[in-house]
Amino acid sequence: MSEQKVLEAPVEHSLAPFTFARATKAHVEHPESNRDALLVDAESLLAAVCDGVGDMSGARQAARLAAQTVKKHWRNLLANLIPGAEPDLEELARQLLEEANRAVLALDKKLLRKERKTDPDITCCAATTIALALLYPRHNGYLMAYAHAGDSRIYLLRQGEPIRRLTADDGYFTWKMGKGELNEQDALRIDQASRAEELTAEEREHFDKRNGISQSLWKEDLELHLGQIELCQHDRILLCTDGIHDNLTDAELEEILRSGARTTVARKLLQRAIERSQQDENIFIRAKKDDMSALVITCHCSPHQCV
Repeated sequence: MSEQKVLEAPVEHSLAPFTFARATKAHVEHPESNRDALLVDAESLLAAVCDGVGDMSGARQAARLAAQTVKKHWRNLLANLIPGAEPDLEELARQLLEEANRAVLALDKKLLRKERKTDPDITCCAATTIALALLYPRHNGYLMAYAHAGDSRIYLLRQGEPIRRLTADDGYFTWKMGKGELNEQDALRIDQASRAEELTAEEREHFDKRNGISQSLWKEDLELHLGQIELCQHDRILLCTDGIHDNLTDAELEEILRSGARTTVARKLLQRAIERSQQDENIFIRAKKDDMSALVITCHCSPHQCV
């Protein structure tokens, strides 16, 4: 399907423990070149989203290379697991991101050699964010390990509980909190604002800087973030690029995730984000045109399998 159109491709099997639904659309200003990359491997229970950084010449290549590298090495790792032994999923997730980082670094160096012939001051040609999830069966259900670098996010929605971010952006707000210049509550409130009147002039300055990131696949000293969680029946996991969560608040994400059908919920998230991006940004300050990608995993394991 052309990237000028919305891609929505649910992957489902009647006896599968999970449904994977995905949707992506390129930036309206470059509809022929989506710098996001989505990865779904339903057979090996792997999912990831990547977002090529900025307008670098290799942004699109970096995102796709990272996704391809993760898929290849995940299958290699699975083939070499000891039968009957439960693997360290977090360590496997770390290895996948490290492999992807090496691949992107090699791509960047290759592109730099070419680009520096015309621009000797250029420092980076290829970089990408990534957020990935590994699903693995256990005797009493499924375990999910997750990892990320940058500002692509992973959310968990569980029945009877509010939506929860499993990742923390490598970005402006985290940097300001680390310096003690913003507390967590204020950072979250500013990040979730929808209208200009909700913020002071100083807070609006913070809001407008929220898209800066401090980590991506490309850095020699990459700092990875890892975690794992046991899954339950009806859990929904959202992996998305910033084109989705910049336009929509966490409350809006939760409402759509809670009500959307398992095969169409990703498309509904994307459509709502597109609608928001087309609104007047002087009124709706979240409105942002961008590449947009959402991947939703719905868990179907039976109650006795869930912890």
